[in-house]
Amino acid sequence: MLLSIVSVCIAQPGEFHQGRDEAGFARGKHQEGHSRGPEAGGKELESFIRENFPDDADELISWLEILRDHKPMEYGMKVRELGKKLRVLNMLKDKAPDKYETCIKAIKLEIRSSKLGKEYGEAETEKEKTKIKNKLQKVLNEIFETKQAENEDRIEKVEEKLSDLKERHSARRENKEQIVNARLEQIIASVSGLAW
Repeated sequence: MLLSIVSVCIAQPGEFHQGRDEAGFARGKHQEGHSRGPEAGGKELESFIRENFPDDADELISWLEILRDHKPMEYGMKVRELGKKLRVLNMLKDKAPDKYETCIKAIKLEIRSSKLGKEYGEAETEKEKTKIKNKLQKVLNEIFETKQAENEDRIEKVEEKLSDLKERHSARRENKEQIVNARLEQIIASVSGLAW
């Protein structure tokens, strides 16, 4: 479950909800520069889970152990892939704590929605299903708002870059003659043997 959920904050759009096998943690490097194996990454992942998701840690770690025991190659791949994402999250924790907290909140909401989906499937009465469905809708609304805020932040950054690019483009257009003449002088100097 966590393997796909962690992608919420650092995945490309469209990677969400593609199942457990679509996300992962990657191995890090020892100080000597040698790659660590999945067991080292698994311990890193377990530590991350226990620190950030104490209420769900046992269930998530149990799922990882089942994956490790029954599909060791897949487990190794996923742990290595998730290691990369973990390092991005750790970088956010240091450099953009607000973004990090938003990511952790989004992951917790995704975990909650998965649990509610499972509870809904196991509910025996319509009354239980309705109650769970209402809770799930509330959580999904929060997830939606979190994703929208992230998208708005990305849009704002892209608009700032576009504005800067337009200003530079306009300045170049206004100074076309000076730019062309400077390049002309460079070419003439280089073919005349007078270049620095």
